[in-house]
Amino acid sequence: MRDTFERREIKYILNEAQEKRLQEKMKKYMVPDEYGESIINSIYIDTPDYLMVRRSIEKPIFKEKLRIRSYGDGKGDDKVYLEIKRKLNKTVYKRRVSMTYEEAMEFIESGKMPKFTDLRKSDNNIFPRDDMKNMEAKSKKKQILDELMYMQSFYGKLKLAAMISYDRKADYGKDDNSFRITVDRNIRMRDRDFRFESSDDGILLLPKDKMILEIKTKEGLPGWMLEYLNEEKLYKSSFSKYGEGYKKIILPNMKNL
Repeated sequence: MRDTFERREIKYILNEAQEKRLQEKMKKYMVPDEYGESIINSIYIDTPDYLMVRRSIEKPIFKEKLRIRSYGDGKGDDKVYLEIKRKLNKTVYKRRVSMTYEEAMEFIESGKMPKFTDLRKSDNNIFPRDDMKNMEAKSKKKQILDELMYMQSFYGKLKLAAMISYDRKADYGKDDNSFRITVDRNIRMRDRDFRFESSDDGILLLPKDKMILEIKTKEGLPGWMLEYLNEEKLYKSSFSKYGEGYKKIILPNMKNL
């Protein structure tokens, strides 16, 4: 799985009938990605006063989020991703590094980053040609770690702010694997109990029969996709899972304190 992304992400809200017609249309052009259908769990990290999500809701030119993402239950030694997601104008930049759940928790609580053995400097200054790709990957990982440490320093105290889970179906283009379509349903959130194994718990952020279609692309949309959006009379949505959860769950809880 890649650790860096640069692309446009376009969202739409679908109902059950629209999603069924989309899946039928996709059969000719798309194939399931490595996870196919899975449960996505994301723990959003923020400042004690929720600065990052409040800035995001204001729809600035630049915004960023920090989260821990798991494609499984994320327990113990299972791999999770500590991820920075930034948006500048309409382009999304995502950078992430894998670690265990425990290591990610330690970073949030103490600012301590794992000491990855593959990032240690070699005693040799000359590397075989077939190692160059590995060296480039290590360099990118170190850069991501440096960015994470900078965010820790810039924002100061960080805390676990929200757990968002949803059922995802993910596909990519047969002719263009950078073109991806995800459909997220049963989107639920809670602002306490941040264990991944409790991912079924939470308050729904959309009605049960609604879901988020997200198109991820470096280029424009293919003709068949434009045709589908036109047939269904679908229009772009600015729906943000964390932003919606903040307004629907976190903010009312704060007012009740």
